[in-house]
Amino acid sequence: MEESLLDADTIRKIRNAVSADEGMSLFRQAFEEHPTLLHEMRIATGKIEVSLQKTLKTSPPPPVPKLCQKSLPTYTPASSPVQNTQPPPVPPRYHKKPSTAETLPTPKPRSNTGPSLSPQALVATPSALPSPEYITMREMLADLVDLLTGNAPAISQLNNHLFSSDLIPKAVHVTVGTTGLTPYDRANKIFSSVLATLECHPNPNSVFSSLITSLQKIGLNSMAYKLMKNLKRKGGHADPNLEQQPSVSMGPLQPVDVTAQSHTPQPTITGSQSSTPTTVIELSSKDEVAINIGSLHSRFASLDTKIRGEITKIVQNPHYDFFSCGVLKHLTDTYLSTAQTELTQYIDSVDKFSESSQLKHIRSTIKEKLSSLPPAASPNTSDQAKPVVIKLNDRWEEMTISKLKAVLKHYFGVTSDLFSHISFDYGSFVITLLVPTSLSQSIIDLINKKTNSMGRLGILEVSVDKDTIPIRREGDNNFDISLHESVKVGDSFEVSMLLQLGADPNSKDERGKSAVEIADEGGHTQIKEILLTAGEKDQWTQSLDTPTAESIYTARIDYHGIRNGHLSFSEGEQLEIYEKDDIFWWKGRSLVSGDERDIPSSCVYSMLESLQLLEFILSVEEVSLPILQKIRNDSSSNDEKASLFLETINDDPIMISALRQDKEQHDKGVTGSVDWYSGRVILYSPSPVQCNEVISNINNNHKEIILRSLSTNSTVSLLSSTKLHTLNLRSLEILYTPLTNDCIQYLCILLTNNKTIQELVIRFHSISDRGVTNICQALEHNSTLTSLDLINNPLITSTSGQALSHLLLNNSSLVELDLRKTSLSTESIPLILQSLMDNKKIRRLWLDNRHEETCINTYPNYHLIQDRVDWKR
Repeated sequence: MEESLLDADTIRKIRNAVSADEGMSLFRQAFEEHPTLLHEMRIATGKIEVSLQKTLKTSPPPPVPKLCQKSLPTYTPASSPVQNTQPPPVPPRYHKKPSTAETLPTPKPRSNTGPSLSPQALVATPSALPSPEYITMREMLADLVDLLTGNAPAISQLNNHLFSSDLIPKAVHVTVGTTGLTPYDRANKIFSSVLATLECHPNPNSVFSSLITSLQKIGLNSMAYKLMKNLKRKGGHADPNLEQQPSVSMGPLQPVDVTAQSHTPQPTITGSQSSTPTTVIELSSKDEVAINIGSLHSRFASLDTKIRGEITKIVQNPHYDFFSCGVLKHLTDTYLSTAQTELTQYIDSVDKFSESSQLKHIRSTIKEKLSSLPPAASPNTSDQAKPVVIKLNDRWEEMTISKLKAVLKHYFGVTSDLFSHISFDYGSFVITLLVPTSLSQSIIDLINKKTNSMGRLGILEVSVDKDTIPIRREGDNNFDISLHESVKVGDSFEVSMLLQLGADPNSKDERGKSAVEIADEGGHTQIKEILLTAGEKDQWTQSLDTPTAESIYTARIDYHGIRNGHLSFSEGEQLEIYEKDDIFWWKGRSLVSGDERDIPSSCVYSMLESLQLLEFILSVEEVSLPILQKIRNDSSSNDEKASLFLETINDDPIMISALRQDKEQHDKGVTGSVDWYSGRVILYSPSPVQCNEVISNINNNHKEIILRSLSTNSTVSLLSSTKLHTLNLRSLEILYTPLTNDCIQYLCILLTNNKTIQELVIRFHSISDRGVTNICQALEHNSTLTSLDLINNPLITSTSGQALSHLLLNNSSLVELDLRKTSLSTESIPLILQSLMDNKKIRRLWLDNRHEETCINTYPNYHLIQDRVDWKR
C-alpha cells in the first residue's frame, strides 16, 4: 500500500495486527476516516498493475548498476532486510533528470578527502555482479537503520557528514534535515541513499570508506567495525587505517572466565548506576539481542545452581563452633571471591544489554526465540501482586529497555524497584509489570497526578489491576508539540527523553517560537543548553543551504495553505523546491519567510523549467494542442519560438502543469489503461490510440466517463470527438488532468451540445480561472446540469468570483456547487453568497471554512441562506 494514501502509523498498525479480524477492523476504520480512500486505492492499484505489466513483458537479467547522478534520488534494490515492527528500509527510486536548454553549473566539491561524486564521475561501468561493499551494506541495511533510529539526536550529525562527503544528494540532505519525518523514516532515507550511491559508483570502496569514517566521527564505532568485518567476509578490502577495534563492548555478551580472578580483590556488588545517556548509543542488532537474551538466561541459571550448591554443601556439615571462623572464612574464600566476580560481571552484562537493546528486538526475541529454552516459572497475579499494564506510543519500540526503566523511575521513584516480571503484548506496544498489591492505590494516585507529563512522553494508557486510566489518544501524540509543552513547564527530564524519541529541537510552536526561544522566555537555562546542544549546526552546514538556480521557482498567484502542512505564499515570492516526488505536490521553502511545507506545483514556475518544457515539445513526434503546433511549425528562430512559448504559458497558466505531466508520462513510457463497466468507462493515463478506441466502442449504455491523469494529446483526442455530443451521458469526471485553453474550448462545446449531462466533476489541479470563466459562460443557459464540483483546484482564484456569481444568477438547473480547496479569497465569497438570494434552486453550496467567520459577520443576509451553505475543511 502506498504510504501517500495512509499515514505511516496507520499502515504499521494494519501490518502488525495480531489477527485478520483486527487488521480488517483497522482497515474499516481507515475507510471511515478517509472517505476517498477506496477511490485513491483503486487508482494506485491501477498504477501498480500498469507498472507490473511493463516489468513482466520480459524476464530481466540480474540487476545491473544504472547510470545515476548525485543530485538525483535513488531507487529500490531487489531485496532489503525485513523489520519486525517497521516497514523494511526501502531506498527511493531513480528518476531521469530533465534535459536542460542551458548548461547548468557543476556543484563545487565540498571535501578534499571524500570520494568525488560529481555527475560526470558517477557514470558506472555495467557489471554483472554487485560489489562486495554494496552486498555488505544491503545485508546490514536494517541494522543500520535501527541503529540510527535509536540514536535520533545523532541523525542530523550523520546527515551532515555524509552530505559533506558527497555520499547523499542535496535533496535527501534537505529532506532529512528539515522535514517532520519520524526518526525511522529519516534514517531509512539516509542509508537507502548511500546504498544507491554504492551501487552505481565506479569506486564503491571509496564510498564505503567514507561511510565508515562518517560513522566513526559521530561515535558509532561498533557499527563501523561490523561493516568492515563483514566486508572482509565478502572478499572486500577495508582500509587498514580505519580498522580500529572499538573500545566499547560490541556483539553478543560473553560469559566471564573467573578462574584466573579468584584471588583478585573484587568490587562491591551494586545495581545499575545509570546516568544521563550519552549522545550515541551502540545498539545491538536483532540477532545479537536474541543471542544475548539466551546467554543471560543460561548464565543466570548457572549462577543460581552454583549458589544453591555451595550453600547446600556448607549446611550439610552441622559442626559449628562460634569460637571458630572456619565456616565464615570458607564462605568468604570459596564463595564470595568467585561468585561475586561472576555476579558483578553478570550485572554489568545486564546493564549493557539494557542500554543497547531496542524494545522491539527484545519483544520479537521473546516471541520467536525463547520458546525453545527451558520454561521458567511465570509469575501470576494473586492477592500479593497486581498487574500494571502500560500502553505506549509505537515510537517506544525504537527505544532501549534502560530508557523505559528511567521513565518508570522518574514517575514512580523508589517504587519502580518493586516492579517485577516485565512482559510484552502484541499488536499495539504494551508492557505488563507486577507490583505488590499494597502499593496499587498509591500507584493509581501517582498516575492521576502525572497524566499530562506521561502523555507528553508517549504513554497512552495505564491499567492497575482492573482500573484503567486513559492518558492520551494515540493519534494525538506529536512529539514536537510535546517538546514545546515540556520546555514551558521546565522539565529537563522530559526534554531529554523527547529528544531521544525524535522530537525536533528546531521545531516551532503555533506562535512561530522555537523550543530554545520558549526556554528563554521561561528562564530555563539548563533546558536551553540541552536544546542548543541537540540542535547545533556547524557553520559549514549553513553554507550548504544556498539554493541552486534550478531549484528556484516563482509563485504565480497568492496561495493560502489549504491544510496545515501547506505553505502560504504571495504572488512573485521566490521559493526553493527540493523534492518533487509527486507531480502536483512538491516540498520546498519560502526564501522570504524561511517556512518549509508542501507547495502546489501548479502555482509556481521557473524560467529554466519553462525552457526545458519548450525543448520537450520541440523534440516529441506529436503535439495535438493547436497553439503548440503553431510554435513548432513557426519558421522563426529559437529565440522567437521561446518568446512565443513564454507568452502562451503566461496567457494560460495551467499549460505548465499539463506539459509537466506530458513530459513525465513520455519519459517513463507510461502505458495507460481503460476499464469498461456496464454503466461507465474509466480511463487511466490513456494514449490517444486508446482514446480513439473508447470513442469507437462507447455507447448509450455508458452513463459515466471518468478521465484520470490524461496527457494533452489524449484529452484533445477524447473531448474533440463529436460522438460525445449525442451520447446519453449522465456524469463526466476529470481528475488530475490540467485542461489548457484548447481543451476547455472542446469541453465547452461538449457541454453546450450534450443535453443529458447532469453532473460535471473537475478536480485535483485540473482547471484555472480562465477555464472556470469559459465553463460558467457555457453553462449559464444550460438546463440539465444539476451538480458542478470544482474541489482541489488551487488555480481558481478571486478572478473566478464574478463568473461563478453570474452562473448562479442565470442558470436554472444547478442544485449543488462545490468550491472547496481553491484559492478564492474571503473578499470574493460575499458576491457568490449574494447570488443565492436570487437563485432559490441551489440547495447546497460548499465553501472552505476559513471564510466562514468573516462572511457570517460581514454579509448582512447570511441568516436567510445559512441552511444552504456548508463550510468544510
